[in-house]
Amino acid sequence: MLKKSYSLFFNVKQVLGYLTILDVSFENIALGNPVVVTAPFIKDFYDSTWINDMHQRVKSLNGELVLLWVRTDLDVLKKRMALRGEPRDKWKLDHWKEYVSSFPISLSNDLTVTIVENSTMGETELYKSVRSMPRLNLE
Repeated sequence: MLKKSYSLFFNVKQVLGYLTILDVSFENIALGNPVVVTAPFIKDFYDSTWINDMHQRVKSLNGELVLLWVRTDLDVLKKRMALRGEPRDKWKLDHWKEYVSSFPISLSNDLTVTIVENSTMGETELYKSVRSMPRLNLE
């Protein structure tokens, strides 16, 4: 029962965290400020309704939504999780096959996404990917 209650609490806490991040982002877009939102929206990237809603909301605030997918090899991801030593990752690491089986296989073909390759343990590939992205006007 405790594990189930904790899981429910964590899910509610996580959703509230994401909603807060988005609310603050929308407020800043409305003020004309550039915004970069970083969160694991893995499942949301596969929900065309969610993506369309985000595009419409940002557009209504005179902003532009640019989607980035930071792609990481599963072995590298597991190593990074183990190295960061976060308590929230314990279940993921202990149940790795189950955890990664929940990942979507590929991105939707109708989704415009800039893919950033981050599969090496070093920063070289990530740096190259970010440098090749279109520049955002941050003035």
